[in-house]
Amino acid sequence: MKRLFALVLSVWILIALPGCGITVVQDDYSLDRIDGDITCEYRIGKDAKWSETCVNSEVTFDKDMFLKLFQAYAQYDPLIGAKDPKQCDLKINPNEQPEVLQQMLESEFNVRAVFGDDQRNVSIYRYDGKLYFHVLTMGDRSEPEEIGYCFIELPEEMRGYWKSIIESVEADVR
Repeated sequence: MKRLFALVLSVWILIALPGCGITVVQDDYSLDRIDGDITCEYRIGKDAKWSETCVNSEVTFDKDMFLKLFQAYAQYDPLIGAKDPKQCDLKINPNEQPEVLQQMLESEFNVRAVFGDDQRNVSIYRYDGKLYFHVLTMGDRSEPEEIGYCFIELPEEMRGYWKSIIESVEADVR
């Protein structure tokens, strides 16, 4: 028992010393390892991010545009959005707007960059002629007034490029 206590105390002291601590690396959002041969996969429809079915498309993949898209998406922190949902460009309440939410979810377009044994992906949603990222799902039974899906519009400099990519890939499906 004394050994266990001494071990726990030693670990606690090491962590508590200035300059020591546990660092959480958010590798999922790191772009440092995206290099070498990269292939791009496109998926469309509801739950496209989780789908294993790729669209066979001849659309040319632009690594730089994907990296810009990925960086734009990765900057949105759901915890910040939860504190201030007004920063979202579009909030859809599934109880009041079920058809709008369904339309939005069915419009999902997922872009996945695969390199080596790793991958990064971003989903884009369309509604009313605009392109969005889904950044936050809010509320539950304890907070029914807060229920909603929050979306942020793609940055203006990316909209034209990604809209044309989405239209080209969808044309390949037909």
